[in-house]
Order: sequence, then C-alpha cells, then structure tokens
Amino acid sequence: MEYTNEVLQDIKMQKLMYNHQYAGWYISIAKRAKAGEIKREIDYKIYEKKAHRIENCLNVWVWDKYERNKILDLKTVNRCMNNRFCPNCRLMDISKFIHKFRRVLDSHMLQGYVPYMLTLTFPNVPGEDLERTIKDMTKKFNTLMRRYRPDSKQHHSISFAGGIRVLEITYNTTTKMYHPHFHALILTLGNVPDKLMEKSIQGRYSKKRKSYNQKSLLDIEISKYWTLIYQDINSSKKNFNALSDEDIYECDFRGLDQKGFYEIFKYTFKDIDVANKRVFQTIEFALTGRRIRQGFGILYNLKCEDIDDEGNLQELPLLYPEEPTTLYIKEIEDLYTTYKNYTKISRFNPGTESLTA
Repeated sequence: MEYTNEVLQDIKMQKLMYNHQYAGWYISIAKRAKAGEIKREIDYKIYEKKAHRIENCLNVWVWDKYERNKILDLKTVNRCMNNRFCPNCRLMDISKFIHKFRRVLDSHMLQGYVPYMLTLTFPNVPGEDLERTIKDMTKKFNTLMRRYRPDSKQHHSISFAGGIRVLEITYNTTTKMYHPHFHALILTLGNVPDKLMEKSIQGRYSKKRKSYNQKSLLDIEISKYWTLIYQDINSSKKNFNALSDEDIYECDFRGLDQKGFYEIFKYTFKDIDVANKRVFQTIEFALTGRRIRQGFGILYNLKCEDIDDEGNLQELPLLYPEEPTTLYIKEIEDLYTTYKNYTKISRFNPGTESLTA
C-alpha cells in the first residue's frame, strides 16, 4: 500500500475530528462507572485504557528511510487494538477483511457458488432497547438461515449454502431512535431462478425515494418468515398467508454487484451518526462482546474480525542500492510536509485502497 500525502492528511483529519472526542467520552464512562453511576457492572479501568489507546492511536510511526531513493517503508505503527470507534483502525480492519475475503469468495465461485446480497430490517428502537434487540436479531437470524439450509425440511423456495452476516446501526437525530439491521452476503449453489428475483410486485411507499418499493416473490417470502420468526409466531401456511405487506419487516434480496459488496462490509455505523455522548455509550454497550461480522453455513469457520496482516513481503522498488536508516515519526503532518516528496509505502499491509474500488 502507498500512503499518499492525501491519505495521510485524511488520517490526520479523522484523528482530529473523532479520536480526541471519543477518548473524552470513554473517560466519562470510566468516571461514571467508578462512581457507581452506571447500572451495568463494568471495570472502569478498561475504559480508561480504551481512552488512552484511541487518543494515542497512530502517534508513533517507525519507517525504514531510503534517502537516495526518497522512499519511506513502514515497519510498524501503534494502533488502538482495533477499537470499533477509531475511524482509521476501523477502516484498516475492514480493508484487511475484504482483502482476505475476496480470495475466499473467488474460490467458492469457482466451485459453482453464486453470491447474493440480503438486507433484513427491523423497526426502529429506543436506546434502552438496542442491546437486547441486537441480541434477539442475531438469534432469530440464525433461525431464519436454518430454515433455508439445503437439508432443511421446512418450506423454502431456495437454499442458502452459507454466507456472512454484518450488523449495521443508524441513528435518527430527529426521532432519537436507532435502526439496527443486517446486510448479508449469501452463497447459493447455482443461480436463483429469475422468476423468484424479478421485482415486479408493488410494496410500501418510500418517503426517502418518493416512490413505491418494488418487491420480488423471494423478497416477500423471506420477509414473512423473518417477521414470523422474530415475533415467535408459528410459521404455518395459515400464519404466513395472513401477513400483509404492512405487517412484515422489510427484506431485499438481489444479485451482488461491486456496489453491493462494499455496502455489506463498509461500516457498522457512521461517525456522523454518533451524535453525542449518550449515543456513543449506547452503541458502545450494545456492541461490547458482540461479533459485527459472522460467517454461517459453509463460511461458519471463516475468521471475520481482528484479521492479522497477510500477504508476502513485496519487492522494494529501489533505483539505487542503499541501506536504510530508521526514522521515528510522532506527528502525522511531518509525513506530508517534511517528507512530502518521499514515496511512503507498506509492503505487508493490504491497506485501504480496496475500499475505494
């Protein structure tokens, strides 16, 4: 990966905009926990450590400096242990996963599996219900996927061989409500019949798009089963047929294109949605100890989080023979000011360029 001056400026901007603020909010949680003002049992020292790490993330860079060649080769940089709120670490975590998963996906496609994108929604909830709702959604998602397993005896139009489920949370500053929902990459053995995928049925009116949603037979089928399963209602034919379009939770099943691929994996929440300290704490507690990405079926054992750096060491493009000296950098702006004319690379890391494709 090449750390262009533009990339480094963006990293610095993200730190200035978010890391310091998040560190302060972690300290606030630690102080309130230490004073016994938070109902749940938590170790305030953990949040003090999180504050320190996110505040000091990317504050020490160690490079091999090739003066004649005007190259800086990154050896190591301190990070905050993949904190989900750190915008730079979050981007790196996602990009490393995408880098790894592309090879896995290509391998399965060569075996005849076809990728699709599934989105499952749920009604908006207040902050006090978010943690419980996410827990319930995860459990019910697993139940839904069991219904669509190839060996399931329950009714289903198609079979899901496996896939990856990803949680996303948005926040509405007007209603003060949270919208947790799932994006999933689904693998089927062979193509889904076109007659099930054709979006020719009028659904609900979308105020956002100012038009009616168009549904397929498969959208409606999955939506109904998702609704019945979540509400603990028997998935009988009678109950299935009794559900109207207004009763069901929204679902969208479609072919996977490049845009959809990045939509699935790009983020769990947007920093802009973390509107204040209360929202920050709500999301932090709701996600603590929970997997954001989870494989199932034939991808069950796939490691989806905390991906180690992978790949072979790339050849260093030196025009002139040269032994490097060690350069320590504590201020990111030095890299795009003092060392503006140097090519700055990391030969190990898959980097963030995969998110801009």
